[in-house]
Amino acid sequence: MSKVYRVHRSKLVAKESTEADDYLVNHSSLTYLMGPEGEFVTLFPHDTQADFMAETVRKYLKGG
Repeated sequence: MSKVYRVHRSKLVAKESTEADDYLVNHSSLTYLMGPEGEFVTLFPHDTQADFMAETVRKYLKGG
């Protein structure tokens, strides 16, 4: 999915780590709005205000 939506991500493992599950993930900070069939509708940057997001979602729920 990261290739399809061009999402940046990278696994960061500390040099001193000895555990396989001891890592961080650096990734994009976008929120994707997807349609009922899984199609891309729009995206919101990390600093998008909640009221704007809600308004946009309502618009798409009403048919555009």
